[in-house]
Amino acid sequence: NTMFGTFVNFNEEDYFNEHWQVTLDFADVRREYEIFAVMDHGLSDSRFEYWDVHNFNPDRPEEAFLNQVIGMSYIKRYEGIDNLLGSEQYLCMMTCEYTHSHGRRIVFARLINEIPYDREVNAEIMAHEGR
Repeated sequence: NTMFGTFVNFNEEDYFNEHWQVTLDFADVRREYEIFAVMDHGLSDSRFEYWDVHNFNPDRPEEAFLNQVIGMSYIKRYEGIDNLLGSEQYLCMMTCEYTHSHGRRIVFARLINEIPYDREVNAEIMAHEGR
């Protein structure tokens, strides 16, 4: 098993709908993300440079990025980008995918909630969740 081994299941719409949220815990904040799209991508496909999504600039604005993601994704939560625009942060997670040469399965999410907490609260939450 790999860290993102369950990502193989994201090619199924039922799995996508049941596992729509990602939670990341940091020392001082919990961030909750909504998964909004899944695509498979081969390294030889130059239509989308998935490794260059960390900064939006005038040459690659947010709208163009989101339109490309939605357009190339085979499973998506929204048909358009209106519900996604203005998100404070996007998360792009990927792992190997074997139907393409040097393929990648890419799961896209957007920040929907940020919960600041102190270390004591963090320890209690993690203990409660069995981590």
